[in-house]
Amino acid sequence: MAKDKSKKKSKTAEEVKAAEKHDSPQGESDVATLTPTANEAQSFDSWYLQAVTKEFADDIEKIRNAKDFKADSLPILIYALQQGASLYTDEEKARVTGRTKGAEK
Repeated sequence: MAKDKSKKKSKTAEEVKAAEKHDSPQGESDVATLTPTANEAQSFDSWYLQAVTKEFADDIEKIRNAKDFKADSLPILIYALQQGASLYTDEEKARVTGRTKGAEK
């Protein structure tokens, strides 16, 4: 019996995509069609940075007022805050930027 399983042909990429399309519930986003454009990615990154700085405004102010905070520390702080945007999937970014399945670009 083990030989029968090992001879089983694996699915091709097209078969997997077709199965996912068939199995996905109505209205569920197709991630391949939701890959953000450069403008959308910039829009999401901008939104994310604004949301984070608003949420952590008091903490950021404490960091900026610290005795060891220097002018050259600001780019490092901004970079660190921006890295959180990479935790979101393309589908989540598309949802925030208002792009939905079937949207024309």
